[in-house]
Amino acid sequence: DPWEAIRKIGEVLKPGGRMIASIPNIRSRQALKKIFWQGDFGYTTQGLFDKTHYRWFCKKNMIDLMTPENFKLISVTSNLEFKKGSGTKQFNRATFRIFEEFLTVQFITVSQKIK
Repeated sequence: DPWEAIRKIGEVLKPGGRMIASIPNIRSRQALKKIFWQGDFGYTTQGLFDKTHYRWFCKKNMIDLMTPENFKLISVTSNLEFKKGSGTKQFNRATFRIFEEFLTVQFITVSQKIK
């Protein structure tokens, strides 16, 4: 239960402390291709459909999860930012990040406890 985990982290984290999460993006083109075009929601041993992933999030839901009461969002970073020389990363920048949610497999979020 990610909401319960976040609540527990909030109880022990000191004000100013940061919570960092890497969360798979179900809105990525890889997921859409697999679900809508291939009709397959089968789990795998690794990656976006890893059998250990019990919950699915889009960017908006990730932000909601990572900003409970007493937290503020510091950053949300697409995994594309970590790919050197990636054509996908270049396409994302050239299109002013309009398609970023469809190109991103994983988002990295950072939240800070404010009280």
